[in-house]
Amino acid sequence: MLSTASWISPARDLRIAAAYAAQDSVVHQMFADVHAVSESGMYMRDNEDAAMNRAFIAVASRITVMADHTKLHAFASFWISSWSKVQRLITNAAFNTEILAVIGSQGVDIVIAP
Repeated sequence: MLSTASWISPARDLRIAAAYAAQDSVVHQMFADVHAVSESGMYMRDNEDAAMNRAFIAVASRITVMADHTKLHAFASFWISSWSKVQRLITNAAFNTEILAVIGSQGVDIVIAP
């Protein structure tokens, strides 16, 4: 199980993700901690982190995004993925319910953390 929240350098993470992709490896479960979300997908603040997330998404069997209400329409320039690649969003009760419904209609299971 890999998490994109890392205490090692993003460049190293990107090399690790590229190695997984090059070896036809499979990541069974990816937990993505992203900087921003919208109805159309997820975003990061820097291109290197976004590229790393995209590389892991490419080889992950199941993707869970963790994003509370403060990530909704937060500023982040670099697109990661649409919701079509994500199986689950874990968020909090303060997240806009109309937007959750739009995300859920794209096949994403919504989990409201207590």
